Amino acid sequence: MVQPVIVKEIKDPQKLNELFKQRYKTFVIDQKAAPAKLYKDQLMKDDFDDKAIHLGAYVDGMLLGSVSVVIKKQDQGLLFIEKCHNIQLKVGESAEVMRLIIPNNSVTNSFINKNRILKKLLQAVKRIIITHNIQEVYLQTTKSAEKIHKKIGFEQIGPYRLYECISDEAFYLNIKAN
Repeated sequence: MVQPVIVKEIKDPQKLNELFKQRYKTFVIDQKAAPAKLYKDQLMKDDFDDKAIHLGAYVDGMLLGSVSVVIKKQDQGLLFIEKCHNIQLKVGESAEVMRLIIPNNSVTNSFINKNRILKKLLQAVKRIIITHNIQEVYLQTTKSAEKIHKKIGFEQIGPYRLYECISDEAFYLNIKAN
């Protein structure tokens, strides 16, 4: 029997820490895309996490994927993508999708399960975009994940540059947000 994938917004501090630990394992340990010295507590968390909408994909109560959405607001300063690529997002009309992960484990290692989790996370992101009337959706991605982002409708609009002086990433725009 296939367990349903349930995606929900994560607000509970303990569940958020679980997400930040999963990010740390994915980006610092597995991908080596960020230095461990920046995350001494082994939680990959930054200032934008306080402003982001965090989505978790759960199967039978286990966190099997996550993504965060940061809507550009007047009082929050520059988003990562703005800092890295010297662009200016429109306040209230733009969002950055960040840190989409589906870690490898016994449940997610099949293509079918990864695809189910990804589809549910992206459907939840789409609901956020529609609810908040977002017109432009941006993200940064590595070369290895480029193909999946293009497949779901993103197009590269900027060159590869160092993201937070750590990893070489390009930025993408999805103007078909609504």
